[in-house]
Amino acid sequence: MFSELISGIKSNAEVVADVPLKYTENSHFRDLIQDSSSDPPNYTTKIFDYEIGGMKPFYGIYSSCLENRIATRAICKSLKLKKYDIFHPTYYDPYFLDYLGDIPFVVTIHDMIPELFGWEHPVIEQKQLLVKHASKVIVVSENTKNDLLKIYGLPEESVSVVYHGSSLNTSSQHPKSHLKLPQRYILFTGKRSAYKNFTFFIESIAPLLLADKDLFVLCTKIDRSRNSFSQIERELFDSLNIREQVIEINTSDIELATMYEGALCYVCPSRYEGFGIPIVEAFHCDCPVVVSNTSSMPEIAGDAAIYFDPTSHESIHNAVAQVINDKSLRESLRGRGKIRKNKFSWEKSIEQTLGIYKSML
Repeated sequence: MFSELISGIKSNAEVVADVPLKYTENSHFRDLIQDSSSDPPNYTTKIFDYEIGGMKPFYGIYSSCLENRIATRAICKSLKLKKYDIFHPTYYDPYFLDYLGDIPFVVTIHDMIPELFGWEHPVIEQKQLLVKHASKVIVVSENTKNDLLKIYGLPEESVSVVYHGSSLNTSSQHPKSHLKLPQRYILFTGKRSAYKNFTFFIESIAPLLLADKDLFVLCTKIDRSRNSFSQIERELFDSLNIREQVIEINTSDIELATMYEGALCYVCPSRYEGFGIPIVEAFHCDCPVVVSNTSSMPEIAGDAAIYFDPTSHESIHNAVAQVINDKSLRESLRGRGKIRKNKFSWEKSIEQTLGIYKSML
């Protein structure tokens, strides 16, 4: 999201965006950092591509975080700060508050998952602190806005909704992928823990896999360096006799577009999403969508999805079965998705964000 936002801002002749970042694991930031005009100049990018015993060295990641903080503080403490009108942090860490002075800042809230799920995590206190001091708060959906207002009691006029876009398009707009995929598969992307409801989803559709040995579930790799299915997940697949039909694939963005495009459907069984970028990615890649009927998902998917109750095995099973067994329904969903996707673009997101910045001046 921030790489798209910063890139869009940099293409606007009226606005200058500096990125005080020296190290990152995010390859999308590489060009943004190398082109940064911040002090000190000529930032370098470190993309962690090495491992020790299958683990990225903690000291390397810690050092990179420290370097990033030092770089940001250097700008905040500099007298040259007065050339900046607005500060927009990329995370909830409040370390910059002591250095901003009277420079206004805006914070983006992506979801209220830690608060709603009762997590004990320092991010809750940090988020609350930033929300309290921010001049403006951006949220990614009306659902997240309602949750934020309910939990923190903010004045509604201080919170603005800015939808995400999608960086993916149909594979026809990219070089041809040589990815080898099954002919019939259901797509699941991203993390699989806790509220993502992956285990419950697999239990729900296992009968469909057992009845059709040519049907697969494809998951995108969480850790691209190794097989990241956990021992518990592998034992679950074995217990359901579907071990060979649940596959994890390491993909680039181009290959991910191909995976969406070839899927019978993309399924999001989450119990909560602040926005749900994969839903919009699926729309942009002509993929039928089947999602939970909770949180922000009906707001984002609209009439371009089939919905289910994420707490009901029967509901998930029936919704997925309906789509994978009905070609005309899949075509209808693709058509509705092509219309729905026009509601979500990074161009709109950038324009609205710049409007919020201007309202703070």
